[in-house]
Amino acid sequence: MIIGCLLLGLAQASTNPSQVLIYDLSIKGLTVGTRKVTITYIPASEDNPLGSRRLESFTEVEAKIHGKKLSYLQRTSAQLSNQTTKKFVSSISVNGQVTELQGKQKKDGTWAVNQIISGKVTKKEYSRNGLHAFSLELFDPGQISRWEEGDRFRFLSLESGELDVLEGTWSSKGQFQLTNAYESISGQKLSIKTDKGGLEALWSHTGLLIDWSLTISGIRVDADIRDIPKPPQFGEIAPMKTFGGVEEEEL
Repeated sequence: MIIGCLLLGLAQASTNPSQVLIYDLSIKGLTVGTRKVTITYIPASEDNPLGSRRLESFTEVEAKIHGKKLSYLQRTSAQLSNQTTKKFVSSISVNGQVTELQGKQKKDGTWAVNQIISGKVTKKEYSRNGLHAFSLELFDPGQISRWEEGDRFRFLSLESGELDVLEGTWSSKGQFQLTNAYESISGQKLSIKTDKGGLEALWSHTGLLIDWSLTISGIRVDADIRDIPKPPQFGEIAPMKTFGGVEEEEL
């Protein structure tokens, strides 16, 4: 079966530029956990002239929901590019119950996804228009142009571990500007509602997901970024053609 420790075997890629986003998660004003997303920029190669980004995410939540304890852990890894097919691996633990998702996009744009619970594998395929993206892509600066007002959006929530696609239409909440003692950041604010909840997000003009809130089953989780990371510093870096970072079974 796949991976016992999802991200422990990831390539370090210390020579590649990266950015780290750390969000404090809260419910009704009470801090319940954190999410850390590392974006590593992979240089261009013959196979991928525009380069790609590798995203690694770790989420940890300890909370009480309706009087019941919730211990939630999620580890996710994916490599994203506007030119090549995509892959992801996600592992979720909810009070000790583990669900794993593995997804691979085929050359024709269709998707094959495995859900693994207690050793049982459920496979599902999605057409090119049946699945547009998965939730970790919202953190990818290289895809900011994909989230636009009025666009119909079908995506897979890696945070839930479910195979059902969430669907909704992006609505604009206008432009925003955040200012602290060091800098001022402008960008756009969008929201989307689905039959299983909603998402409201703020992206900077460079495509960084600055703040977001997620509503699932009537529970609103707010995420506030701690610090705005500096732009990645691109230098002399050797091309890396292999897809390091995600281990999976054959789909």
